[in-house]
Amino acid sequence: MDSKLRKMAILASMAVILLVAVANNYGLGVPRRAFMELAAEKIRKWFPEYMRTAMPGAEAGNTDINDVLETAGSVGADLVKEAIADGGWEPNAPETIKRKKGSDKPLIDTDAMRQAATWQVRDRS
Repeated sequence: MDSKLRKMAILASMAVILLVAVANNYGLGVPRRAFMELAAEKIRKWFPEYMRTAMPGAEAGNTDINDVLETAGSVGADLVKEAIADGGWEPNAPETIKRKKGSDKPLIDTDAMRQAATWQVRDRS
């Protein structure tokens, strides 16, 4: 597969994951499993204190700002993954369990959505 076609396939896969995530988060055709809100709440609690402690070192030149941002992204992604896995969601319906190889755990069929929670620090210059 050439690189352009591969990129298109990856983007299509990510679009499907995004649609599944939105449907589950907002309860569109499935029981609502608001993992995005749960993750956002956890991030709102963690982020300000982290920045208060990490930024002085970056401002003084003792810590690379990219390291600060990488840590923020990494922890944010981990909190999203945690919300997906441990949200205490309503179990899958019996017909869903039959279709998904016996699992009653919502949001963790192929684990693709949880694995898609990533981050990227980009240079804006």
